[in-house]
Amino acid sequence: MVRQFRRGFLTLLLLAVLPGLAAHVQARHAESRPAEGGDARVHVLTDGIACQHDVTFTAKTMAVRPVDGDQQFTCTGAPKFSDAAGVITAETMVVYMKGKRAEFTGSVRMQAKPPKETPAPIFTAGRLEYDYQAKQARFLDGVEVTCQEKTARADIVTYDGRTGQWQIVEAPAAADTAAAPEPAAAP
Repeated sequence: MVRQFRRGFLTLLLLAVLPGLAAHVQARHAESRPAEGGDARVHVLTDGIACQHDVTFTAKTMAVRPVDGDQQFTCTGAPKFSDAAGVITAETMVVYMKGKRAEFTGSVRMQAKPPKETPAPIFTAGRLEYDYQAKQARFLDGVEVTCQEKTARADIVTYDGRTGQWQIVEAPAAADTAAAPEPAAAP
């Protein structure tokens, strides 16, 4: 059985579905159906917007399902995530609301919002693992960091959104790192 809800912009408050978790969700259209191989339900939202504390994320399509005691939002169609540390876009975004973490894949881009007087880097990568409660980012796969008109390339880069500092964890071959900027220093 599939349940459909249509009435302009639908607003859902996911308090009953997610005990102990306050999330405000809006969508133009919502559909609920049984999940594959279980008793759980999948809620598919069209033109969705979700807010939790200082985090807001949007996507053309959001599939919401329970996973290991958490609510997983799988977002496609120009997903965008923003919080105090920056704005992130990717091809696919998976947000774990209770765990306060997100995973981004495909053409990942983060415009960081560091503390005052710290240069604002722009990160691009194939993947990003982000703990949005701690504001800790780990960029993987073809990472580029652009800061103050210089670009660094690496395989793995970490970023602390609270301090604005970033660090190359795993550098590519030496030929790829020429003219790389230095990681941001603590203010």
